[in-house]
Amino acid sequence: MIWRYITIPQAVAGLAFLLPWMSVSVSNKPVADAAGWQLAAGRLPVHVDLSIAKIDATAAPHVNYLLVGALALIVVGLLLTLLSRPRPFLLIGSSILAFALTWAGTSRYSSETLTDAVRGKLGVLADLGAITVRVDWEWGLWVAVTALVLSGVMAWMAFNEARLGPPPPD
Repeated sequence: MIWRYITIPQAVAGLAFLLPWMSVSVSNKPVADAAGWQLAAGRLPVHVDLSIAKIDATAAPHVNYLLVGALALIVVGLLLTLLSRPRPFLLIGSSILAFALTWAGTSRYSSETLTDAVRGKLGVLADLGAITVRVDWEWGLWVAVTALVLSGVMAWMAFNEARLGPPPPD
């Protein structure tokens, strides 16, 4: 019974990759923001001219394979929900793994990591701590994570329903 509704959080988790996930500010000035798909593709659109600091914002992107894997698992989970025969245990596994890959994939964009990446290029100001990099996680990431958790919980409920049988009528 609950199996047919699991498609909703899986689709929401996939669509959340189109929403804003991260914004970056340097010394309280917004410099970049990205959606989930942009982070997965390794793109971080920068809104200011960084040529003064000798930072090449157009450098070849580094694909975030962890986020690509999370998105692939979400698609696999969505396909599992569309099968005629429910496979809740596989969906539980794909939801948990997609959640873990999303968490690990976003951890590479911490304030410390980004500060270390530009430390040598910003000179003495970065070494003195005068340049502060702040990463704010936007609502799109939280929608994706919440949808994955909800999908896993619903799959667990479907698994128990299949194992124990439907609830007795009132």
